[in-house]
Amino acid sequence: MNTEKTSTIRRFNRINDEITSLYHRASTKLGFSDSELIILYLLCSYDKELTQSCIIDLTGMSKQTVNSSVRRMEQAGWVALGERTNHRRVIRFTKAGEELSREVIQPFMEREEGLFADWTKEEKETFLSLHQRYRDALRRMVEMLPDRRSRNLGANNS
Repeated sequence: MNTEKTSTIRRFNRINDEITSLYHRASTKLGFSDSELIILYLLCSYDKELTQSCIIDLTGMSKQTVNSSVRRMEQAGWVALGERTNHRRVIRFTKAGEELSREVIQPFMEREEGLFADWTKEEKETFLSLHQRYRDALRRMVEMLPDRRSRNLGANNS
């Protein structure tokens, strides 16, 4: 394997791991589990109702993790589940959830936006363009991977 490529991906992964760790620390300080913060953040970011399936697709979290987190948030009074249609239920903020969003989540997001305050417009555009380019290339690579799940299941059954 090319040492330069390995070095780049290792550096990228280390940075990404640290960012993930910082979000974990933020969720702990704000009094949420990681998955709760992610879901609350998504509800604010998308400024609409989301289904559990949509959250799973956007985050890669397991169905069980999303379901458990939504149930905890529902018990806390932050979210409500809509009627089931087409095997999906919409998640939306309750009044308490909207207040939580205004008091905790949105200020956090505004602070994050502030991290880019001293970046030039060109730096921001370059940063976003490169992230999108990486995401798109990674998506293509993942789609081309062979599906080894059936082979692994067979190995575990013996």
